[in-house]
Amino acid sequence: MKNSDLMERVELANPVRQGAFQDLTETSESRDLVERIVASQQRPNDVGDSSTERRARGIVWMRRPRSFVAGAVALALVLGVVAVVSWPKPDSDSSTAWAASLVKLAQGSPRLLVAADGWEVVRADEVSTEQGDMSFSDGQNRLELIWMSAADHDTHIKYLERGAQASWTMKIAGEKAALFQHDGTTDFSASWLDGGHTVLLHGRFPNVDNYRAVASRLERVDVNTWLSALPESVVQPYERSSSVESMLVDIPVHPSVDVEELKDSPEVRDRYQLGAEVTAAVSCAWIGQWVDATNEGDEASAREAVDAMATARDWTILHDMNQEGDWPEVVWEYADAMADNSSVPAGRPMTVEEGYRSALGCEGG
Repeated sequence: MKNSDLMERVELANPVRQGAFQDLTETSESRDLVERIVASQQRPNDVGDSSTERRARGIVWMRRPRSFVAGAVALALVLGVVAVVSWPKPDSDSSTAWAASLVKLAQGSPRLLVAADGWEVVRADEVSTEQGDMSFSDGQNRLELIWMSAADHDTHIKYLERGAQASWTMKIAGEKAALFQHDGTTDFSASWLDGGHTVLLHGRFPNVDNYRAVASRLERVDVNTWLSALPESVVQPYERSSSVESMLVDIPVHPSVDVEELKDSPEVRDRYQLGAEVTAAVSCAWIGQWVDATNEGDEASAREAVDAMATARDWTILHDMNQEGDWPEVVWEYADAMADNSSVPAGRPMTVEEGYRSALGCEGG
């Protein structure tokens, strides 16, 4: 994603005071932070937004996305709690009831859960020992927990300060956290260091006391409790290979797509995001072929790509995802535009070649 596109999407996500986002991409960690905000904003059912890129809910897997930064977090408070999996809960962290890869992942993660009554994990994605994010909800309110390397923690705090109208300190999970209210909103973000991670806890609440009441109930738990709390929507590492295979059953896979690489990952993924990752890999390859062939006058290759993408409206995984968010609509819009070489709405009309890399998270976008 280009810096200019990224900044535009941050501003659209939460229009705070002008200039608050200056130089937000001066470091790779800061850029990572900004993309994480944008992705968190793109939750399901962004009704009324005609921009293809902004409606691409779930480009959260792109190039290590989803971070936080000064006053830009404006998360959609999506309701509808996913039931927690009734997996066995062994008595110790060393139990063999969990796959070794999951135990290792849990041991390297912050392992924080909201202990307040009625709060559950409703989403977890790109959970790795280095970075990841989870969402908690009580059916009315929502908290987003994000963690990544602690290397640029001070820089992250500086950005949060820049977009804040008020700030406090508080204890969260035994650590001293800096708490900020984002300018002109009732969005609150607390950030603190947790071992080798910098952690952000974001939510929209009526006032700071309501936020504090829930944030103060964030507690560190053991491996088994944390793994048992992961929701059904999460695709575990041992399920990933079969999940990818099932998603690709009715999809014409471009020869350049490395299916084994798609199947081989130790990360925990939300099924929606895994579906976006898989369909993006295929779509990027076919659209890239179409762009090159069109520019070179290779009608046969261009037609092959158009025909392949014309089947996108029949891809089962996209229909499964369509109730949750608008990623399928983005893929379908680009497939349709290829057929007659028309433009795609993306804030302004754009050609397929101009917009597809950024909209679909393709390499070079």
